[in-house]
Amino acid sequence: MKRLLIAIGLTIVLFVPAVASAQILVAGEGPVVYGHHHLNTTNMDAQKKFYAGTLGGTVVKIGSDDRQQEIIKFPNVLMFFRPMQAPTGGSIGTTVNHIGFSVPDLRPLVAKIKANGFKM
Repeated sequence: MKRLLIAIGLTIVLFVPAVASAQILVAGEGPVVYGHHHLNTTNMDAQKKFYAGTLGGTVVKIGSDDRQQEIIKFPNVLMFFRPMQAPTGGSIGTTVNHIGFSVPDLRPLVAKIKANGFKM
């Protein structure tokens, strides 16, 4: 019985590094790195205007002809949208209640956001 417990313990110890190595890691980006967000929207044009036209993301088409969709690409993160899907609830109490962006100079971006008709 003791040998069985030791064998199980060693298996668990050896398995943990394999799982950890499967995570997305980008050198120098910090301790928490993720690859994408999924957002509900009823107005894809407004999403493209804000995330691509205002914040500088790139609209990319992915998928085959019959299942093609547009996503917004930023460095090291993709934003997927569920078109014609209204938000199902508020963000308070959810896993991710906001998305933050780091920018080199905030003042010009705030001016651009306001100029594009978004409230600040």
